[in-house]
This record gives sequence, C-alpha cells and structure tokens, in this order.
Amino acid sequence: MDEIKALLDEAVVLAKEGKLEESRAKRELASELRKIKEEETATKAATLSGQRPDTTYRLPFGTPDQATALDDARASAFKSVYVKKFGEIEPATEQVMKELYGNAGVKGIDDFYTLRALKFAALANYCKHGHEDPRFSRLLLYTPDQVVKGIMSGVEVEGGGNYSFKSTMVSPQGFCPLTA
Repeated sequence: MDEIKALLDEAVVLAKEGKLEESRAKRELASELRKIKEEETATKAATLSGQRPDTTYRLPFGTPDQATALDDARASAFKSVYVKKFGEIEPATEQVMKELYGNAGVKGIDDFYTLRALKFAALANYCKHGHEDPRFSRLLLYTPDQVVKGIMSGVEVEGGGNYSFKSTMVSPQGFCPLTA
C-alpha cells in the first residue's frame, strides 16, 4: 500500500507542476497496482479457507435468463409485426392456436407468430438457395381465420376422428409440398 500511496503522491506533485501526462500515467500505474494487490489478497484468502480460486477463462455466453429474455423479445417482435399487419387475434383463438402448435415438432417454439415468421424465412431460404429446412418443410400453418371458421363449422381441434386440425396437419411420409 505504501507503493500505491507514493505513486499517488508523485502524481499530485506532477499535476501541480503542470506535467499532466506524467501525472495521469502515475495514477494509472497506481490503479493497476491496487488491482493486482486486491487479486493477490483474494487468492490468499481463498487458499487459506481451503478453496482453489477459479482461474479458468470462460467465454461470455450469457446466462439462461439472458437467453430467455432474448427469446421473449424475439417472440414479442414477431407478434407486434403480425398484429400491425393483420390485427389482434382473439384470446380464445390464440389459445386454440397454442394447442395446435404447442408441440409442432419445432423445439422451443410454441406460438403462432414465431412459427409463422420462421416458416416464411425457411420458404424464402428455399426459394433463394434451394436449401430445405426439415423443421419447417412439412409444417402446416393455419391462419387464425381458418381456425375460427373450422371450429364454427364443427371441426375438432384434437380428436380421434378422421377429420380434425391435428390429423390434417400430419403430412404423408416422403411428401414435401415445396418440392411437389
């Protein structure tokens, strides 16, 4: 600590003499020395308590909370674009859409707005480059109007019968509507 105090005293004297650059260099050196001393003190304390300090360098991938916040922000952005373009979906219809696409085979995505945006992006990628995304090539998306009209005409959302929204969403093996 005496070294740090001596450096700071020298910086004050140099600043009074008008040598600002040298004064700034002395203050920065004192700051670096203080950081080194604090790290050494922390390492000694951890060693004395029987713990090894974690000295491994880890890449900054973020925390799970940050990833969830990013996914929420992306989903709300897709929703706001859809609502601005087509209008708000009624809560009952939105609940039916959640039930339809809750396990659509795309991991981690269960809302209509995000699925719609990613489906359009996959289609654009296929049209431009010819690369087919297997997660979206067989995914059938109904518009909210189609869902409402289907329910009003008696189509079941999920049923054991031959005609329900879930049963018509399953495409036959080997059939890709984009390549047919």
